[in-house]
Amino acid sequence: MSYRDSGPALAVGSPVHYRVSAFRDGDESAWSNLALTTPLEPWDVRLVSPADETINVSDTPTFRWKPTRRVGRHQIYGVLLWDTVLGDSTFWITPDPPDYSEQLSWTWNQEGRYTGTPWQTLQSNRVYEWEVAYAVAVDDLDNPTAVSVAANRFGLGHPNIPIGNIGFDTTDNFSFTTGN
Repeated sequence: MSYRDSGPALAVGSPVHYRVSAFRDGDESAWSNLALTTPLEPWDVRLVSPADETINVSDTPTFRWKPTRRVGRHQIYGVLLWDTVLGDSTFWITPDPPDYSEQLSWTWNQEGRYTGTPWQTLQSNRVYEWEVAYAVAVDDLDNPTAVSVAANRFGLGHPNIPIGNIGFDTTDNFSFTTGN
């Protein structure tokens, strides 16, 4: 389970202690769980390249982004690319687990995951849009106690990270046109 606390006493960098126990018919269970967390700062992600409205972009572009600040020990990014002609999209989380830290760029199909598909390379002379649709910072990948979400466009969950299903976008959404 995950719990959210938006109380006015929360402060970035100040430890918070919680005790969780069960209640039924007004009686509290003898069992309780103690937890400690230190809230992380809010943050956002800015797109770098391909820049908005760039033309003659490679059919295997390198996507670059940067966080507005360094938050937590690990960041997980998911990038969404839209083919505006076909109205089709692809979503990838970079890099593949387990090392999520410091990944601020990804070259199209660098791992070969789209080889042999229509997405192997992007189409020439076509307009695409891209954004960071998932950006989550955590204090620990295996047992997180603090999470800060910059984007979660589709309200996606994560196996180890209790972020719930709240969806919201980042600030940037860029378009570019591939060349010959």
